[in-house]
Amino acid sequence: MPRLRVRDPKPLTNLGNLPPQYVAHGATGIDGVGALGWFAAFVINPDKVSPTPDSWTALWDPARKDAWGLDGGASLLYEIAAKTYFGGTEILETEAGILKVLAKLAGLKPNTKLWWESEGTMQTALENGEVQGGIYFADVAATMAASGTRIKTIFPKEGAVIDFGCWCQPTASKKIAEADTFINFMCSAEAQNLIGRRVNAPPLIRRELLDLTPAEFAKVSSDIPPITVNLKARADHLDFMASQFNQMVSS
Repeated sequence: MPRLRVRDPKPLTNLGNLPPQYVAHGATGIDGVGALGWFAAFVINPDKVSPTPDSWTALWDPARKDAWGLDGGASLLYEIAAKTYFGGTEILETEAGILKVLAKLAGLKPNTKLWWESEGTMQTALENGEVQGGIYFADVAATMAASGTRIKTIFPKEGAVIDFGCWCQPTASKKIAEADTFINFMCSAEAQNLIGRRVNAPPLIRRELLDLTPAEFAKVSSDIPPITVNLKARADHLDFMASQFNQMVSS
C-alpha cells in the first residue's frame, strides 16, 4: 500500500469549514481531508408502509414480517442497534458488548426478507417490490426516486449512519501544490453546494456555510446528529463482528 502524504494545513484555508471528525490524522499529521459523505438511512415504499416511521425501532415492529432488506456481514445494524437501544456505539468496543447488540439484532430475523451485501441487490428488490423498505444509501435512493421508483428516505430520530471518504495523496506524487488547490476548493461552500445539488450526497462542511434551501438540504441530509461508524470497534473486532453476524443470520 502506498504511503500517504502528510498535508501541511496552511495552504488549506478552507480546512476549518470541515468539522474535526472529517479530517483524518495519521501518526505525524493530517493525511486525509473529508471528500464525500454518504448516509445509510431508513427507506420505505410509501405505498406499503404507512404511517411513515420516525425511528429505527420500526425495523423490530412485529407487524412487519418479511418486510425489510437489511445489510449483512459486518452490518451497519450494529451501530444502529447500539445507538437505538444501548445509548451509543461504545458498546461495540468489546466482544461482550458486541454479543449484547447481536442478541438484539437477532430479533430482526422474522422481519427480514433479504439480507443484502450488494448494493445492486437491494436496489433491484426495492424497484420490483420484493421488500417494503429497509436500510439503503440515501444518495442512491434519491436518484431512484427521481427516476420514478416509489421510495422515501427517512432520517430517524436516532440519526442515520454516516460514513465518508477522504482526499489523500500518495507520497510518490509530486503535485503537492496542485493537490492543495484542489482539496481546498473541495472544502469550499461552492463545491459542497454542488455536491448536495448534483450528487445527492451530504455536504460535509458546516451547514451555516451553505446556501442550500431547506428542501435541498432535507433531500440529502438532516439536522439530526448522525450515527457515526465506530472505527475503533471495527479495526479491533471486524472479523468477529462479521462472523458472529453471519452465524446469527444462518442459525
